[in-house]
Amino acid sequence: MARACTKATEAASELDDLDFRLEKYLVKVLGQGDKTFFWKDRWLCDSALKDMFPRLYSMESSKKCLVLDRVVAAGSNVEMWD
Repeated sequence: MARACTKATEAASELDDLDFRLEKYLVKVLGQGDKTFFWKDRWLCDSALKDMFPRLYSMESSKKCLVLDRVVAAGSNVEMWD
């Protein structure tokens, strides 16, 4: 297992050297929002919310909050942003 992690880290480093950002092509599956960071993960748009709204992010008191902490949903609709 450790060898696989080492290989993955090396591959990521090589991609960085080529200015290829793998994370640009990966999207996190939201699920219940209990494992997805509200500001730091790409879960709503093509960019993390902290990059889209830097002024709001700068005012956030809990920068490591989860989606579950900030959004209350009813079915497929967002009812309230906390």
